Amino acid sequence: KEKKQFFSDEKKLLHKDSVCSTGSLEYDLFDDTKKVASKGSWENVKVLAEKNLSDSAVSDFRLSFKSVEEFFDHFLSDDAMHPITLFHEDIIGDNNVAITKWKIDGSDDCCNEKKTYTRTLKFEHRSKMSVAQVTRSQTYRYYGSSACLRNITKLKGVPSADAFFVEDMWLIQSTDEGDLILNVRFRTHFSKSTMIKSIIESRSRAETLEWWRKYKSFLKSRIQIGPRDEKDQVSANDREENSEGEGAHAQEYNVNKWIRKLGSPSNTFFTMSFVLLLWALYRLLRRILILENVVDSLRRRVELLEIDNSESEAIIF
Repeated sequence: KEKKQFFSDEKKLLHKDSVCSTGSLEYDLFDDTKKVASKGSWENVKVLAEKNLSDSAVSDFRLSFKSVEEFFDHFLSDDAMHPITLFHEDIIGDNNVAITKWKIDGSDDCCNEKKTYTRTLKFEHRSKMSVAQVTRSQTYRYYGSSACLRNITKLKGVPSADAFFVEDMWLIQSTDEGDLILNVRFRTHFSKSTMIKSIIESRSRAETLEWWRKYKSFLKSRIQIGPRDEKDQVSANDREENSEGEGAHAQEYNVNKWIRKLGSPSNTFFTMSFVLLLWALYRLLRRILILENVVDSLRRRVELLEIDNSESEAIIF
């Protein structure tokens, strides 16, 4: 009876905070994941993530941290050395990035191994066609020596934005070798039918995989990371090549950031002046080339006249 009442209360609470319809399969999967992530054991969380989140973004990604608390302090805490906001601003190029501080769920136990934290991340993401307003609700929970970060991402400003949202889970697990491994799974949930469902699924999957490709590079540039299996260990030369590649990526990101700033409304006058200067320089160089061609043509004519005069004098002589 208590178990039935618990699931009933959870479903009412979720229905109030979510846009999902209770009759859909996506809602059932999302509902199960939410309940287990908030109340279940670590093994149950891993099993349900594998079952309900159909796509994998990261598999057995090794992190050279001794504990999940250390990883949290470096990348996820309010005072993180390498915060997620830095990644979105400098690497992704998102605008108006804002994030709240972590809040402790008051319904949790007092012990740290079961404590749950929540916060909200908001930003504007520019695509080829439009600018999307993104809201990402984050829930971080400890499970002893492991931890789970669960994200619910909703968008505004894109077609059928009210018909779907994306759920992903970071499974951060300690190992016997004294480090951590990271697995990430995700799924696009639909709250109602839409004619562009396949397009949304395909685009969401591509965007998520691209986000994680860049975020893994972001991690690699700040910590020592290697594959889990010995056969996949990166040699010293490979690591040096990777670091050079990261430097090239960083330069490319800086150039892109400068270009975005150049095109902002506040710099419109400067941009137009710069374009006009380039156009004037191009025309000047073009005229110089034309003058050089004219000079060469005149020089050849003079030489021909001198040759003709020389031949005429020889004939007369």
